[in-house]
Amino acid sequence: MYLAGLQFRHHPGATTHANGPTVSINLPLDWCGDNVDDAHVVHVVARLGDAYPGWLDGLPSLDFVLPGQALALVATYWARGLLNSRRGVVLDAGATRATATVLHLWVGTHVPKLSANALALGLNAVRLDGMDALACNRLVAQVGTLLDQCGTLHPDYIARVLMIGAADTGIPFAPSPFGNRTWQYGLGRRSRCFLEATPLDDSLTGTRIARNKLLTHDLLPRLGFAMPRQVQAETAEQALSAAQQLGWPLVVKPADRGKGKGVAVGIRDSEGLRRAFSEARAQRTAGDRATTGAR
Repeated sequence: MYLAGLQFRHHPGATTHANGPTVSINLPLDWCGDNVDDAHVVHVVARLGDAYPGWLDGLPSLDFVLPGQALALVATYWARGLLNSRRGVVLDAGATRATATVLHLWVGTHVPKLSANALALGLNAVRLDGMDALACNRLVAQVGTLLDQCGTLHPDYIARVLMIGAADTGIPFAPSPFGNRTWQYGLGRRSRCFLEATPLDDSLTGTRIARNKLLTHDLLPRLGFAMPRQVQAETAEQALSAAQQLGWPLVVKPADRGKGKGVAVGIRDSEGLRRAFSEARAQRTAGDRATTGAR
């Protein structure tokens, strides 16, 4: 049987079981049927571990846990692994007995709908042995679709770096009230909201300056900051000439792009410089030039 039509609840803040936003669901203790024993749980963990390496990392010991709760735990950690495989920084997952006959399951979230779908898939994934081939194929297809959605809606790579740092230092983070893939770090009046690595209270002028490598390189020394030498190049030949002035190794980047697009580091020869310059030009905006700098 394939589980469908499950009703999840979204918790936008901390709960008894988690420090950040989660989605949750309550299920009967015997939700997986009467024919599940400890050996079956071990088999499921091994099978999912082989099929989806790394997705069950952090799974707690299932010793002395009833089979229904054990499979629920596996489902939540598998769902967390799915979400984290596409730039997620989901920390929370678990399943506990709310009452003698009811389980409470939860998994952390960046986008509630995605986490709810991941947990629904997890609850089906731990029951693969009871499915026919059609249901198994359906599950695999839905996993692929959900991974694509996570790739579109989850934090980008820069925001993910901030989230990992926040997690390492115990700072809570969650989607910010401003939406549009902005994220809040911390709570209360000392919290800050960011778009990628840019604070939302940063000025528009500051953002534009930060995107312009030539203007930034001119401005920062005036403020007393040390800067590496930099040469502007409009052609590969100019870049090669700049290399003779600057020496190796070099960094090449478009003059007006962000997010690390078109940036190449550690360039140590002419062939690598030509290749890096070509890639930088491909990323540049209209009228932009590439810059070459020593590191």
